Amino acid sequence: MAEFGIFSDEGQIEADFHSKEDAQHAINERYSSEDELEVHECCPWHPEEIADSCELCLQEDSEEDDE
Repeated sequence: MAEFGIFSDEGQIEADFHSKEDAQHAINERYSSEDELEVHECCPWHPEEIADSCELCLQEDSEEDDE
């Protein structure tokens, strides 16, 4: 099951949401629109990172290519 999180430009703010809708609801309830937060699926191996742009996974892939 996918996990979703709330992210800013600086990284993850909150996590452990079971749907995008739950995370969006949390943004609407707890944060200002000025905070510029977004909901993304969390990486299954590095939950503090965004799934489709996980820097740690990309780094690991790059290291494997070098071998």
